[in-house]
Amino acid sequence: MYKKGKDLTQGPVVLNLLALGGPMLIGMISVIGFALTDTYFIGLLGTQELAAIGYTFPISATVFAAVFGLGVATSSLVSQSIGKRDFAAAKRFTTHCLSLSLLLVSIFIILGIWTITPVFTWLGAQEQTLTLIREYMVLWYAGMLFIVIPVVGNNAIRATGDAIFPAIIMVFAGVLNALMDYVLIFGKWGAPAMGMQGAALASLIARFFTLLASVGILHFREALIDWAHFFTGGIVESWKRILGIASTAAVNNIVIPFSIAIVTRLIASYGEDAVAAFGVASKLEAFALIPMTAAASGMAPFVGQSWGANQKGRILEAYQWMFRFCMLYGAFIGILFYFLSSWMLSWFDQNPEVLRIGTSYLTLVPWSYALEGVLIFSTISFNAIGKPSISLVFTSLRMFIIYIPVALALKYFFGITGIFIACALANLLAGTSSYRYAVYKIRE
Repeated sequence: MYKKGKDLTQGPVVLNLLALGGPMLIGMISVIGFALTDTYFIGLLGTQELAAIGYTFPISATVFAAVFGLGVATSSLVSQSIGKRDFAAAKRFTTHCLSLSLLLVSIFIILGIWTITPVFTWLGAQEQTLTLIREYMVLWYAGMLFIVIPVVGNNAIRATGDAIFPAIIMVFAGVLNALMDYVLIFGKWGAPAMGMQGAALASLIARFFTLLASVGILHFREALIDWAHFFTGGIVESWKRILGIASTAAVNNIVIPFSIAIVTRLIASYGEDAVAAFGVASKLEAFALIPMTAAASGMAPFVGQSWGANQKGRILEAYQWMFRFCMLYGAFIGILFYFLSSWMLSWFDQNPEVLRIGTSYLTLVPWSYALEGVLIFSTISFNAIGKPSISLVFTSLRMFIIYIPVALALKYFFGITGIFIACALANLLAGTSSYRYAVYKIRE
């Protein structure tokens, strides 16, 4: 760790951000890009299968939100320890984050499989679609161990200032997932045609290899795992610190998919074509937001190390660079989707109603992406300094105070388009307020 990691408290701010955000961008493009490939392959099976995947999105997003809460705690504690030059603490927190993750994921797997039917019934899935969902989600939940450990491990690696190896792991996983999708969904190269189950199994296989790679780097190269004290060595105190950050960060992360679940329920009242359209549009949206999310995620170890070293001026400079980037990129994406959204949606489904609803979403909401990007890097920065409660305030403002109430009101006047208008307004208002507050707190 001492030789391979990077001291982010030194050197030009913008170069540090590029060094962190660039590899993260490549990694995220591969993962979400191949998730789109996953959606494309499932779309070839039929609109009902595509709708089934649309129903799973808020649930998978909720699980990832909880997992990323542990990742946030890992990144925050490890990066701040490195900023303070307390490398023993960095190793201890990495080890105990992994042990806590192993315990929690066992609970998640049991609860997830047990609640498949009631949860997706509540979301509005019909019986035939529910059968497809069950086939997919049982395997998906079974592979959660291979999701949690790599997320925590990669956050520890990035906290040292190394964004390259986590990106390599993400690219490898994305390529392998896409390849296995093709083989297992359609039964190529002698494999049975498994349909949606094949998509879930492909993800499980790819994530197994990410687990091996992540743990291998942490152990052999970074020397950040203390196996002798995996469940000892002050673990109670470590778990208290970890859970203090992770629990709030997880709630913060869960707010969005929980709200999306409610929105999905609202959209389901317009039919399964609407759910399919919303699901595909959400995947395209996630892909479009990759550069801003990658830059913000890369900013987390920079903020953590700088905060630990009490260098607030560098954090403020990073904020100013990120704000400019979000404004320019957000405008570009708004223009791109305005002219090309219908064509992009047609890659996944030719159903006229799916295309109509999806185009309505993607010609309206993307104009708010610039401020959504600002909200993303503001909340990630608060998490990095161990203050996820502030992030929770702004995320709740966006989803519960603005998005859902306004969506409920506007749907009666504008139909499904009113829900999309509410989404854009929530991004604009929450993004603006989060940036102003963040700059104020840094300058205090």
